[in-house]
Amino acid sequence: MSIYFFLVFWSWFSCSPERPIVEPPINEFPIFNDVVEAGNIPTPELDEISGLVASELNTNYLWSHNDSGNSASLYLIDNKGELKGTIELPNLENRDWEDIAIGPGPVSGNDYLYIGNIGDNEGKYEYISIFRCLEPAINPSEIPFSKKIEETEEIKIQYPDQARDAETLIVDPINKDIYIISKRDFQVIVFKLSFPYSVTEINTLEKVGTLSFPLATGGDISKDGKEIFIRNYSDAYYWKRNTTQSVEEALAEPAFRIENYNSDKEPQGEAICFETNNKGFFTSSEKMEDLAPKLFYYSKK
Repeated sequence: MSIYFFLVFWSWFSCSPERPIVEPPINEFPIFNDVVEAGNIPTPELDEISGLVASELNTNYLWSHNDSGNSASLYLIDNKGELKGTIELPNLENRDWEDIAIGPGPVSGNDYLYIGNIGDNEGKYEYISIFRCLEPAINPSEIPFSKKIEETEEIKIQYPDQARDAETLIVDPINKDIYIISKRDFQVIVFKLSFPYSVTEINTLEKVGTLSFPLATGGDISKDGKEIFIRNYSDAYYWKRNTTQSVEEALAEPAFRIENYNSDKEPQGEAICFETNNKGFFTSSEKMEDLAPKLFYYSKK
């Protein structure tokens, strides 16, 4: 998302006398230590980093990407932010990639990357897309690497009512359901695409809930499906999930606001993900003028 759209929206949201009072979840659950600056995000490769997800096949590495107008590429970085390689996706277009997830897919036992081509600043697109490909296993001897993946699938999606902007994508590792969280609603909306879904026809999302805060910019779910993060520019929210619950049932319960999440270090923070071993989480922000993007880490207590 461009900073122009963010500033216009936030100015209107902050100043409009007719806006509804939005009460975000305020339960504070101090289960994470204070932030550690893990390292610098590589630039210019990831000037506009918009998504992060921990690799399942490549331990201690993260997949990342830029948002609109950039190349259709994925970048593998380590847990210090150092670039290890690039995956080009020549058959895809980065119209507005806003988030990335990892989860099960059509072939049992395999891990798939899900790229959320879900940004729509002007709310004008007939449909949005999620691109899916097998996660590649990288041999450490190949680093640094540059590869191409040509075998991808496109899951086309439309909203049940109107086009929307979104930056949050979650794939349930338990049942393969896909969740998209809207961005520009005062209380962001939770949409669900139940598995199985078509890769030949346009799928229609189902509205399954709302969250009591605006401007959701990223999210993730733990590998076991028991923990969920959703963030915006100022806060990070955390849910515990009983695996007998659906994701929307878990999100309907009060969130824990991470009390020591430090948004001051992230002027346009859009990325968040669990660590592979689930011992903490990472966040990052796009580059802003002379402020280089950095990778931040919060460990569990």
